[in-house]
Amino acid sequence: MKIALGQINMYFEDKKTNYVMIEEFVSQAHDNHADLIIFPEMSCTGFSMNTELIGETNHETEKLMMELSRDYHIKIMFGQVLKNEKGFFNNFTAVNGSEVLFSYNKIHPFTYEANYYQKGNQIISKKIDEFIFSPFICYDLRFPEIFQMASKKSQIIIVIASWPERRDDHWLTLLKARAIENQCYVIGVNRVGYDKDNQYIGHSCVFDSSGKRLTRLSTDEENIYLEIHLDDIEKAKQGNQFKKDRREDLYLKLMSGE
Repeated sequence: MKIALGQINMYFEDKKTNYVMIEEFVSQAHDNHADLIIFPEMSCTGFSMNTELIGETNHETEKLMMELSRDYHIKIMFGQVLKNEKGFFNNFTAVNGSEVLFSYNKIHPFTYEANYYQKGNQIISKKIDEFIFSPFICYDLRFPEIFQMASKKSQIIIVIASWPERRDDHWLTLLKARAIENQCYVIGVNRVGYDKDNQYIGHSCVFDSSGKRLTRLSTDEENIYLEIHLDDIEKAKQGNQFKKDRREDLYLKLMSGE
């Protein structure tokens, strides 16, 4: 599978302009024979707390991504804000043509964000072509427990983000650590540019199960490409299998204070 990491600079809270820009990135990925393109958190708005403006009940962004997926024959993963009867959710969706492959709500909104967004409560493992994926969003990266759960089934974990430049070292370190801990591929897709609060450096990248970074680090607005092969993942899993030595029953007992 050939994957494009769509490292974009979003126009803040301007969906129409971002839709045009995103189509250009999808078109480029198609021309480079990518099977899948992944965009950062809140792909068409930038990271905003203006939920009443950007939140969707009519699935406008999802419909557009489906149309692009059909037109360019490529799977698309993207961030958006959805609203239902429980409130607003920071969401990560994947589509293939008219099919929704998964829809994940961010489990860990950080403290300020949680004033505006509800917390998700589901870990997803979804087979797409020959690979099993799990999606997470930004701040989720700081919580290793959910990665341990996801990697019981999944071979590739994706984290889409609006991760500020001032904490770039944490971004790269945690992505690498999650790959090593879970013996799976970890893909991080971050944005570039500025909003009213932060500067974003990009550094979208892929780590394999040994913690080796497979992509160059870029601070530019561009698609970053990588081919991933199932054989490589299976060979890596045949080496040291650290996860088999985990004592989860004991961990739960200790945490409960028994």
